[in-house]
Amino acid sequence: RVVASEDQLANFSGDMGLMYRGSTISNIGDISADENFRIRRLQAERDFLVNVFYKPELPVFLWSVGDRLWLFNHPQGYLEQYDWEGQFEDRRPIDYGQERRWRKELYHDEQTGAFYLAFHHPDGIRWERLDPFTGERQPAGVLPAAQPERLQLSGGIVYFLEFDHWKKKKVLKRWR
Repeated sequence: RVVASEDQLANFSGDMGLMYRGSTISNIGDISADENFRIRRLQAERDFLVNVFYKPELPVFLWSVGDRLWLFNHPQGYLEQYDWEGQFEDRRPIDYGQERRWRKELYHDEQTGAFYLAFHHPDGIRWERLDPFTGERQPAGVLPAAQPERLQLSGGIVYFLEFDHWKKKKVLKRWR
């Protein structure tokens, strides 16, 4: 899929050198005003492209489970299924990617094979189980933690780190 104009792609590698060198290139005497302006414009474009353009607003996840590859194509709103050879097998719509409260995170429990979605909730994180064969979602509970970090799933149990204000350090916790 093309994410830039052909001119941008053709000039990208040459321009990247100028963009990264730009801050060390002297503005006095050895460069024309036009060249200096061009370098500064390229730097501004790089900042925009690196921070906005090249990072999709919605993430794409690829998981291998058993003899299948699951491509969670959130920008286009589909869950795609492939075999190990990369041959397309099936596609079904997914709609949660546009929900404002979705944390843009998808988790896979390798022991149970289940996929989970995480949503912002006033009491912590709301979990939903996602069936990859149907695209249907089922509530899985609310993790009562204000700012959990490094969430991992194993055997239906969520493990995470949370800062303990009394101990002044992060503590490993589990939920389910």
